[in-house]
Order: sequence, then structure tokens, then C-alpha cells
Amino acid sequence: MNSIKSGYTCALIVAMLLMLQACTPVSIENNKRILVQGKFVTPEGAAIQGIRVSTTTDIKGFLSRGQGTLSEALSDENGDVSMVSLDVDPGILCLDIKNTSNDRKLQSFIVCDSSFSRKETLLDLGEFVLKEIIGTSIIIRHNSHVYYTLRSEAPSVRIGTEDWNELSSYDDLDLASKYTTRESFLNSENQVDTLRVTTTNNSTVYLKLQSGLEEYTYEFEVNEIDASYEIDL
Repeated sequence: MNSIKSGYTCALIVAMLLMLQACTPVSIENNKRILVQGKFVTPEGAAIQGIRVSTTTDIKGFLSRGQGTLSEALSDENGDVSMVSLDVDPGILCLDIKNTSNDRKLQSFIVCDSSFSRKETLLDLGEFVLKEIIGTSIIIRHNSHVYYTLRSEAPSVRIGTEDWNELSSYDDLDLASKYTTRESFLNSENQVDTLRVTTTNNSTVYLKLQSGLEEYTYEFEVNEIDASYEIDL
């Protein structure tokens, strides 16, 4: 009986050790820290204030427990940001870059340390260019099913519905294809649908609508912030 109880106790201890190990996917080795610095500017070279930079880790399970932010800082009036962050071991240190101003819409990014010049105690973003997002809404009023194809030649264009309005990756890494295309249909029960097109560069967008046997083709210029077009079928 004692041997059974002893075996049960050993198994329980092993199980607890495994649970503790599973709950600690990231360690901060000897309280290791790294300096993160950089400068945020517009394509014209003007400094951007109020860009929030957060250091996070990509270790599986770490972010899901709401503990992923290691440090956070805002760029100053000169566009500069500098902060000391805890470093991770093992794992990759990532940066969550977001604009905090409501006055202008700028690109946001999540990028990891392999994209930058990193030394043992320094992660240097260098001069980081953020472009302003140009958004155009296409409002379609209809009373029947409508199939549509929305296409643009600019690789940085994003096409979606009204609640999608932000770019989240670099222009030159977006798409290998020449065209950005979205194809879908509008349900007749909605009667009014809004397609949202966002880009960081001026672009021409082509829209083809098919309602029953009728087909319509439109061309729009995405070159100003928060422009909108309306189509009645």
C-alpha cells in the first residue's frame, strides 16, 4: 500500500513540474536588457511624433496570456524613440509600431528583430518611414444579388469591407502579383454595401459589377483621404 502511495506521490510531483515548465515558455536571462532606438519620419523627411513602439515576443503561448508587452515608448517631437526593454531567451524580439494620433492615418507594423541591425545590447530601427493611408469608400445601392470584381494595379492597395481600413505590412513585400483583386457578391438583403479601398500611393481602381444580365464597369482614382463614390443600380 505504501509503495502504491509513494508511486502516486512521485507521479504527482512529475506532473506538477511539467505544468510549471509548460507555463514558463519565456525566460529573461539574468534580467537581460536591450536598447531599442530609431526615428520615425514621413516620406518627405518630416519627424512624426506620437508613434507608439512596443517590444513583444513571438514565443507561442506567451502573448495569449496577455503578458506579451515587454516595454513601450512614444516618439518625441523630433520623431525619435529610445527605450530599454527586457530581452527574451529563447525567442525573437518583435516591435509593434502604431500611430496614436487620430488626426492622421498612418501605416502600422509588427516587425521582428531580424529586419533590423541588432547587436547584443542594441536594436536600431534607423530612420523608419511611415506613409499616410489613403482611403476611398465605394457605396453600392442595389436590390438584387450583385457580383463584383474590384482590381487595382498598385501592390500596396488593400480591398475590403467598411470595417477594414489599415495597412499592416511593407509596400514592397505585399504581393508578387501585378494586380490586387477581390471577387465576391453583394447580398440583395443588404441593399446598401460599402467597399473600402486603402493604399499609401495614388492608384486607379477598376470595378466590374454584374447584376442579372447587366454588367457595369467603373474606374476610380484613389488619391485623397476619405473620398467616397456612390453607385445606384
